[in-house]
Amino acid sequence: MNIAQKIVVWLHNLRLASKVAHADTALKHGDFARTIRLCDLVITHEPPAPTPLRVDAYTLRGRARHRLGDEVGSLSDFAAALRLDPRSSALHQLHGVTALAQGDYPEALASFNLAVYYNPKDAAAHINRGLVNELTGNLDGAINEYTIAIRLNPHIDFAYTNRGGARALWGDLRGAIADYQYYLILGGGWRHGDQDQVESRIAALQLQLESGT
Repeated sequence: MNIAQKIVVWLHNLRLASKVAHADTALKHGDFARTIRLCDLVITHEPPAPTPLRVDAYTLRGRARHRLGDEVGSLSDFAAALRLDPRSSALHQLHGVTALAQGDYPEALASFNLAVYYNPKDAAAHINRGLVNELTGNLDGAINEYTIAIRLNPHIDFAYTNRGGARALWGDLRGAIADYQYYLILGGGWRHGDQDQVESRIAALQLQLESGT
């Protein structure tokens, strides 16, 4: 490839990268239709865009479709991105979250397992895996995953409320109270607007503990 051809390719890729960047901006501003249109241009472009740009385009379009409630289209886009970048923990998480929204727990768990496999230190992946375990009745597994997430990142406030809820269902009322209290200490109640609800939950658990029921 001579210099002139390299310049043409460089300009071609620069234009596609610009479309991806604008799609990302549109997504952040809630303009999901524009995000999809720009990503369509990148995905269907001939000659094909470089693999990283196609991965980004599929991912952004999948996120936009997810926000619009198109879970089938979203799953399809994340699957396409994963075929191009199968080792991406973040993509496996996005695929898992979308599957979870559809109620497909086995698919969600498989995706979160891969997310953990490719990035064992990703606390969010462990939280997501814990959530699926909790929803499918595996409280012991859920508590273990939440505990791993907290060990990896002790400042993720919602890991404590998740573990608190699982502990309460498991019958560990003291542990649940401690988790909810630490969630409030971290400022989670103020940050997520559920201070009163969590305080009421703590009070109810303390009453249950005192009554022995």
